[in-house]
Amino acid sequence: MKTLFIAITALTLSGCSTIYFHKNSTRNSETGMQTQWHHTGILGLVEFSDPVDLGYKCQNSSWNTVRTQNSFVTGLVEALVGLYNPREVGYTCLKMASTMPAQPQKYKKK
Repeated sequence: MKTLFIAITALTLSGCSTIYFHKNSTRNSETGMQTQWHHTGILGLVEFSDPVDLGYKCQNSSWNTVRTQNSFVTGLVEALVGLYNPREVGYTCLKMASTMPAQPQKYKKK
């Protein structure tokens, strides 16, 4: 009974979390969500990987949305390993403007 109580308590206290950062409200001109893991340890106090360089990842475009997430998979890895605390980081970039010249408008003669 005590083991069941500990298991239920551990499952209740562990959970998934997601945080979004939105820079622009334009969602139809963004690329698809790209994801990668960010590696931290000791309750997230020590970083083992470099921060995501959005200037490089978006190829001189601007980022639109950044998502940090503690998913079931990263939580499972954290529970199995202990001091290793990975997070999933996702980002979207704004699409580059087209380099083709705009079509001239046709005007009606009066």
